Amino acid sequence: MATEAELKAELAKYKAARDAILSGGQTVSVGGDQFTRATFFRLEDKIVELENRIAYVRRGGFARSTFVGRG
Repeated sequence: MATEAELKAELAKYKAARDAILSGGQTVSVGGDQFTRATFFRLEDKIVELENRIAYVRRGGFARSTFVGRG
């Protein structure tokens, strides 16, 4: 499992790629993945995934569950 520092470094790369596309870039590569304006949603999904993984590591590897009662 990646450390929090490794995940944060990877997250920073993906956020920089997002910013590059938003500021007019057409194509950006990160870690072997290539993103364009047309595949921007994949970049956003990867950012959310990394943020969730960082939160998981911060909680000590425990998933957080939410109970939704009947009602």
